Amino acid sequence: MKKEFTLAECTTDVTKTNNDRNNAFTLAEVLITLGIIGVVAAMTLPSLIQKFREKEYPTKLKKFYAVMENAGRLVEEEYGTVDTWGLSNSFVEDDSSTQEEIDKKTKSVNTFWSRYGEFIGMSSRQKYGQPRTVYGMDKKSVLSNTLKSFWWFNDGTVIRSTWLQTNANTSCSDNNKCGDLSVDLNGDKGPNAVGHDIFFFEITKNGIKPLGYKGDTSRPFDTSCVHGASGAYNGYGCTAWVIYNENMDYLHCDGLGWDKKLRCR
Repeated sequence: MKKEFTLAECTTDVTKTNNDRNNAFTLAEVLITLGIIGVVAAMTLPSLIQKFREKEYPTKLKKFYAVMENAGRLVEEEYGTVDTWGLSNSFVEDDSSTQEEIDKKTKSVNTFWSRYGEFIGMSSRQKYGQPRTVYGMDKKSVLSNTLKSFWWFNDGTVIRSTWLQTNANTSCSDNNKCGDLSVDLNGDKGPNAVGHDIFFFEITKNGIKPLGYKGDTSRPFDTSCVHGASGAYNGYGCTAWVIYNENMDYLHCDGLGWDKKLRCR
């Protein structure tokens, strides 16, 4: 049997509906709330992303170093130390060299990476990217505007540059310094700044070594990884710090050092 509603029941339902409408949010209130959430997110997200990267990058940098160390040992067994390869000096990328000299430099870099590539494995591939401007740690001082991504790893890490100093005019055989290379931990994404996402390693006769290690005289941490300092080369000496201390606190405070404090707090 169909139920019939009384007038009193209908009045109660209408009153309830009106009360529900009065308790609901208006469109203006919703928009204001969303606007506040957006402002808060815009203020906090960059800080959260930065903190995440500072946790992620030491792990990625240590992984890269481990891969390159292992490859270096295998390269030496197969080809001998890099100072015996007959490579040409390729330190300057954007100079006024003749085409013959440029070809010789390119061949040397390709030789270096083809030999390392044999032992890096399927986790990487050779690929040339577009030139990128690279900055010092202050994100303002230009280190170079011609650095191309050269060797890509599956986790997004790329080799950004390779400079060799292995000819007879250098002291590669004497002091073990045969050049350097830079790795960009997030590929073509910004900020493309040394000490932030780009880190430098020294190429030696016995593999690669992170710059800024304790006792490094070419790019010491105390003068080449200085919080708040300007200059294109500030940030070169941060690599070993990130690998061994597993933090990037030099971006936030002064007073850090191998024989000083190892964290901001």
